[in-house]
Amino acid sequence: MSPLPPPPIPPKIPADLTLVSHQGAGPQVNAVVWTLFMFCTLFLGLRLYAKRVERRGFWWDDYILCASWVVHLVASTLLGVMVSRGYGNHPWDKIWSSPEEILYMWVRNTLAMTAAAWSKTAFAVTLLRFSEGWMKWLVWFILVSMNAIIALNATMNWVGCTPIEKSWIPSLPGECADILSYIITIGNLGGGYSSACDFVLAFLPWVIIWKLQMRLQEKIGVGVAMSMGIAAGIMAAIKTAHLTNLATGDSYDAAMLNIWDSAEVSVTIMAASIPTMRVFFRDIAISSSGRRKYYPQNDQKDSSNNQNSNGKSQNHSVVIKSRNPLQNLEVGSDDSILSSQNKIYRTDEVEVKHMHGDVTDTEEGGNAFEMQPVK
Repeated sequence: MSPLPPPPIPPKIPADLTLVSHQGAGPQVNAVVWTLFMFCTLFLGLRLYAKRVERRGFWWDDYILCASWVVHLVASTLLGVMVSRGYGNHPWDKIWSSPEEILYMWVRNTLAMTAAAWSKTAFAVTLLRFSEGWMKWLVWFILVSMNAIIALNATMNWVGCTPIEKSWIPSLPGECADILSYIITIGNLGGGYSSACDFVLAFLPWVIIWKLQMRLQEKIGVGVAMSMGIAAGIMAAIKTAHLTNLATGDSYDAAMLNIWDSAEVSVTIMAASIPTMRVFFRDIAISSSGRRKYYPQNDQKDSSNNQNSNGKSQNHSVVIKSRNPLQNLEVGSDDSILSSQNKIYRTDEVEVKHMHGDVTDTEEGGNAFEMQPVK
């Protein structure tokens, strides 16, 4: 390993600084990062509230997504601290090179990659609940390989120097590899693979949905809701395309890259929450249209589902419909309003539905709540 080279300085800096831009990326970084963070917080909150209202228990995907949100919050806060210390300015206005500043950047980048990995993991775990056969093996492969590559990328900042402190204190005696080139190379590999995984995970639900007994309109609605991960894949691709900007040594370019890696996490959390939100708002629409949903009483207050002897959830609903006797008459049907004695009758039909799962039941995690059709 060779000594760590000094960070490159943008060439041809004019002697007259009035000829160059002095506008930093800080205000733009804060505006975009925190706006998207508020949206992903809203989406995650609605996801959890929807499951609570629908009397669904939380599962591993919910906990992993919440953990991702917490790490994302810490990473965004650190980025805000960095911006307040001059991060995002051009080198002729602020040189970002003190040990404390570099350490902030390494920690923040590691947390951002961790949040991205966990948010994608949460959606993959959701797919594991209702996939089977080759699809389940494929999801497991994507889950493990994606986390391994992102973990490799996240550790590059910390393993390139001996001693490790030299990574953020360049003046220490020791040796370092060419960390920047490794970060860009591994980052391109990890970013490209992560983006590809997002697209694959977004299209896999269509394979399941197309086999279900639903109307075409319902299939499209469920499929679109389950495929919002495409947006996360686009964010990952754009972020990867901007990785080469790190070679300029300008913290303005690095800060613009941070906008995209932060957006990737926020969009992934939102995309993972949309399927649950779709079911929640569907039920609100059903309720406002006059149809009622009745839930069973449960003796245990902390239980969110009725459990049968096999441990599977049973959801019971009663839908009450009144048929208009003046429409859709059929000879010999229950809708006939004239009897043999020429008397007028009104027939009300009460439907009791016992649903063992909404679309599919799985041994791990119960019902595929996110794939319920519009009823």
